[in-house]
Amino acid sequence: MKRISITLLSVLAAFTLLFAVACKKSDAPVVGTYKLVRVVMDNGRELKEYDTSSPVVTMNSFILEIKDNYKWNMTIMLPGINETENGTWKDNNGSYSLHEDKDDPVIYLTYISSGELTFNMSENGWAMAVTLIKV
Repeated sequence: MKRISITLLSVLAAFTLLFAVACKKSDAPVVGTYKLVRVVMDNGRELKEYDTSSPVVTMNSFILEIKDNYKWNMTIMLPGINETENGTWKDNNGSYSLHEDKDDPVIYLTYISSGELTFNMSENGWAMAVTLIKV
């Protein structure tokens, strides 16, 4: 009987720990929704620059949502690129990074207290320098 009680307590403790980790919320300043300010794209043959002054691009052409549950979603709708990405993010003492899956490189973010976010990434053969603003 004592062995069953210890086993039950161990299982209960494991579930409690799992629940606490799964429900962990972040109050990091990087949490929020970001929209396009500027994207510079280079594929080695041509250079393209998009901002909201372009007739085919709006602030909604590039949206990044960083959630307080350590998940993120990204939607890119630029000429030649229509992608939706998602994954988890990490806060390493104020250094933020996006992780999609083990085959994709980590995206390191630079957050400025004014709400601006910059990063570099690759998509569909394009190296992209991205600047977004928190809305």
